[in-house]
Amino acid sequence: MDALSRFLSEVEVFSDLNDDWLMYLSKSSELVEYKTSQQIIQTGELYRYIWIVYKGKVEIVGATQDSNRLFITNLNCGDVFGEMSVMVDRPVIESITAIENTSVIKLPRDVFSQVVAQNPLTLKKIAFIVTERQKGQKAQPKVEYKSRLMDNPDPYDLNLSSAKRAIKLLIINCGSSSLKYSLFDTSSPQPMFEGLIENIGTEASPHKIKTVNVKMQRPEVVRDIREAFSVMVNALTDKAIGIIADFNEIQAVGHRVVHGGNQFSASAVITDEVKEAIRSCEPLAPLHNPYNLAGIEVMSGLLPNAVSVAVFDTAFHQSMPSEAYQYAIPYQLAEDKHVRRYGFHGTNHHFVALMASVFVKRPLENLKIISCHLGNGASICAIDGGRSVDTSMGLTPLEGLVMGTRCGDIDPGLVLYLLQTGLSVGSLEKTLNKDSGLKGISGISNDMREILNAAEEGNAKAEATLRMFCYRARKYIGAYIAALGGLDILIFTGGIGENSSEVRARICQGLDGLGISLDNGVNRIAKVARGNIANLSTEASSVKVLAVAADEERMIAREIIRSVSSLRA
Repeated sequence: MDALSRFLSEVEVFSDLNDDWLMYLSKSSELVEYKTSQQIIQTGELYRYIWIVYKGKVEIVGATQDSNRLFITNLNCGDVFGEMSVMVDRPVIESITAIENTSVIKLPRDVFSQVVAQNPLTLKKIAFIVTERQKGQKAQPKVEYKSRLMDNPDPYDLNLSSAKRAIKLLIINCGSSSLKYSLFDTSSPQPMFEGLIENIGTEASPHKIKTVNVKMQRPEVVRDIREAFSVMVNALTDKAIGIIADFNEIQAVGHRVVHGGNQFSASAVITDEVKEAIRSCEPLAPLHNPYNLAGIEVMSGLLPNAVSVAVFDTAFHQSMPSEAYQYAIPYQLAEDKHVRRYGFHGTNHHFVALMASVFVKRPLENLKIISCHLGNGASICAIDGGRSVDTSMGLTPLEGLVMGTRCGDIDPGLVLYLLQTGLSVGSLEKTLNKDSGLKGISGISNDMREILNAAEEGNAKAEATLRMFCYRARKYIGAYIAALGGLDILIFTGGIGENSSEVRARICQGLDGLGISLDNGVNRIAKVARGNIANLSTEASSVKVLAVAADEERMIAREIIRSVSSLRA
């Protein structure tokens, strides 16, 4: 008996079937993976399958007569759905959605009917379930069901409310010359302690520290990344400014990992196999993954008993269809070299989409969203029903928008031309990644604030740089509206997206015909701090234009809880 047959034997409906029937079911079934917020069944569809939750959790949501969506129930591992529609041949009256990464066994209707017809005990159990559910629907009008988005203050666990108890979580973002860290207690969505150590390996490594009561910068000399972690431990346990008495109070650690290749479509508890997979992606992110992995190794020594979770920038974009992620190069070459569009900033694109859903009080699975993460690194993401369907960054973070020092989209022939003129590969890599973008075009800076000031003073290059940056973003927004087939929400996030009213206004200029109408007065004064959202659209705008503060650290804390079942209530 295979694993799927053994699992089915433990499902109550099928528990009386013999091994032959269980094997028949197993061979006839399909195991389907669904990501968080991905819809499995829509209201009005006819079930063609019986479904059994194999791993994860799904939510059933109905509707009132005035079309308000109302929460009915959750189904867990081993629960069956679809039997009502299959047995009484009627359309589905509820929508069913994965509320965490979920695997579902999909059993064809004709196979199920054959099994039921020849196994009276199984038929009896199914008939009993159908009868009881019909009674339950008559006894409890839908109007009494709890609305997930209207009544639940934290429907997507963004406030860490699903934690079983107060747990201390450490968030690590380890780079080549920096260490950024945050300490959370799950009783609050705001970090207790934040630190940033920069210029590691130089004669001066400033250490910025922020708590509820303290904001300071300490001068440090930090020779290597291991020493940086020692400095972090000392700060967190410092009696004067620290927040914990003992470093071992921390029960779980979340690591930001830039590249998970096509091996990870969700966050993962770190094992030797996960570390090896991260290592295998180093050729795709040589400036990031080795240091992310170094941070994982150091922390495993400092907190050997804590659970560790890897949260991948690329994971959210693994839902992109092949037409969006493939490059038009020979297929076998792409397969052999793992060449495809991976996308980045996925953790924040996912976070702001969830925040926007709560803000507008509409289920994420019903929304078409474009998220503009604009900062020194910049990308735009098209999100349909909570799933990334396209994004501007590609194999590397170099593709897409004009960025602080990155060129964004260019003709590949330009690379060949510059190599033929005598530039070395190393020199060209530096030019495209570190000397282009805002810095290269303007000749002034990679900082948008300095570009804006120079443009205000009449600097022609700064004005041209600003126009190019906004044009490229506006072009992507138009393309993604076409890809999505419409738009409900346009989000601005990241340092520039959250803080520059001028950039937001320029990007939205001329988009009225696409339903995007910016309230210039509100936009001019809007500033969003962590945890906040500003509605920048006019009442007449069919598209909500929102500024949403980025908070990758909080999203990583959420991912720890969602990835480790022992931490969830």
